[in-house]
Amino acid sequence: RLTGHPAPPELLGTYELELSGLVRELATRPFHTIVNVGARYGYYAIGLARLMPRVRVLAYEGDAEAHRVLSDAVTANGVSDRVRAGGVADLPEFRTALGEGGGVLVLCDIDGGEVDLLDPVPVPALSRATILVECHGPAETPTEPVMVMRFLPTHDVQRIAPENRVLAHLPPAVAEPWRSRMPRTMEALLQENRTMPQSWLLLTPRVS
Repeated sequence: RLTGHPAPPELLGTYELELSGLVRELATRPFHTIVNVGARYGYYAIGLARLMPRVRVLAYEGDAEAHRVLSDAVTANGVSDRVRAGGVADLPEFRTALGEGGGVLVLCDIDGGEVDLLDPVPVPALSRATILVECHGPAETPTEPVMVMRFLPTHDVQRIAPENRVLAHLPPAVAEPWRSRMPRTMEALLQENRTMPQSWLLLTPRVS
């Protein structure tokens, strides 16, 4: 149940489809805690709580309006017993949320702020956590190479590239039996209007 003002890709089932299979695979792993920094309206925090009924989710969102919508969505989806909606995750709060790091999945999407937050020097528990991070930034601020350099000594690194959306990406339950009759102009609704280069990295620790 999406509250606030969900975008067409969220409603149509194509939002960040590059991660769909990966997220479902992560949901089969034995995590006990998910730390979602940049939770926005709760798409992943709530979705993973529903997929993983025994996991605890700490969802952080610094934007006041988005935080209100996140809190409402947690209640609307019946997961308020396991999802805690917090504000800004500064370093002390982040360290506390991670604990020792083992059995923790970190989801991070903070529009470039990941360079400051995801650093195993001030946050040693990151060396034992699984991390899915959205990398942002133009060429002069190469977030992705920084993340790879920091975590390659301790993690296996998988890169996920963005894809341009086409009508074939619509889930069958949404598109059939109308997909073949839809004009190609409908593809504009599926785009996520990214304004800067973007990719994702899945960082899996070699020692948990």
